[in-house]
Amino acid sequence: MGKYNGGILGRFSGKVGAVIGAMFRGTAVMKGLPTPSNKPSSLKQLTQQLKWTLVTGFVGRLSEFIMIGYQNHTTGATPLNAASQYHLKNAVTGVYPNFKMDYAQVSLTEKSTYKKLSPLFNAELETAPMHRILLTWEPGEGLRKPSSDTDLLQVIFYSELHDEFVGTGVEATRNSGTITIASPRVYSDGPLHGWAFFVSEDGTLFSPTVYLGTITTTTA
Repeated sequence: MGKYNGGILGRFSGKVGAVIGAMFRGTAVMKGLPTPSNKPSSLKQLTQQLKWTLVTGFVGRLSEFIMIGYQNHTTGATPLNAASQYHLKNAVTGVYPNFKMDYAQVSLTEKSTYKKLSPLFNAELETAPMHRILLTWEPGEGLRKPSSDTDLLQVIFYSELHDEFVGTGVEATRNSGTITIASPRVYSDGPLHGWAFFVSEDGTLFSPTVYLGTITTTTA
């Protein structure tokens, strides 16, 4: 990196030919472009890149939930980045290059947050006629402050076969204890993974995420 004072180029910033001009602590400087490396990526680098692509592709489609569940993180990262870092470390399984998400470890809410609502207790999934899913839980079991009967339930399903998330669009409160969810017929050809958590009415508090397991819907 070299200093310069005007010269034939004058002061500039950005890339010009094989050099880059910039201001560094009040001084105009130029530096050459880095030489591209022909060294192939190591297995460790390839592994990290593939895992990161898998995680961001999965988590990015859950942004509606992530923005709620990771809003109170303290790492300085955005909610999506914080969620991606968690899943990269805890929710990827397999051996290069055959990685997949560990669905039981997926968490739509940040685990390290201090003040949490009570989760769903004894949650169970059952099939119902016409591709519907019945979700039940114990509404008053183990309830602790600041949890409330009016906490709102959030539910999402994922079809691994279609690589698509199935939004439920349901509205239920903690004290309901049960909801019936309609699933599109197209997803009946394979299992659906499910997750659920509660969020306070003002949207600032949330419960741990509960993995609901899998269920396959039927017509009858």
